[in-house]
Amino acid sequence: MMRRLLWLSLLVLPLLGAALGLGAGPFVARAHRDVRLAREIWREESVLGARGLTQDTEAFWNADRTEQELYQDARRAERNLTRGSAALGGWLGLVLAVALLAHAGPREHEEYVINHLYCVACARCYMSCPAERDRRAQREITDEIPGGKP
Repeated sequence: MMRRLLWLSLLVLPLLGAALGLGAGPFVARAHRDVRLAREIWREESVLGARGLTQDTEAFWNADRTEQELYQDARRAERNLTRGSAALGGWLGLVLAVALLAHAGPREHEEYVINHLYCVACARCYMSCPAERDRRAQREITDEIPGGKP
């Protein structure tokens, strides 16, 4: 049952990530210079009724570029960044789903196993060693038996 849900997440998480990326696209696009400049130009003309209030807009008005070209470039940049955000969200969702699926399998070891690469023989793991536990359990049993070996 759990494995089936994880396999389902292989489909759902990339779609969810792509949807979130698609929604985040316009916010990501605000960082693009053409989109930011187009917003400033629109705000100056429609809301404030003035031109060239900032250095960026003043430079735009002194350049050989028209408003329509700027708005067209801003739309193109927003569209590309939205697609890219959706692709990135889908990719991240797929990576997350594959990682969940990879970690959902059965564990390799049921007992404690020493990692010899990192072991410095400090004996901190001595009490959790399965062989030591068995030896201590056997010793407790023999201690309880009258006349047992010490």
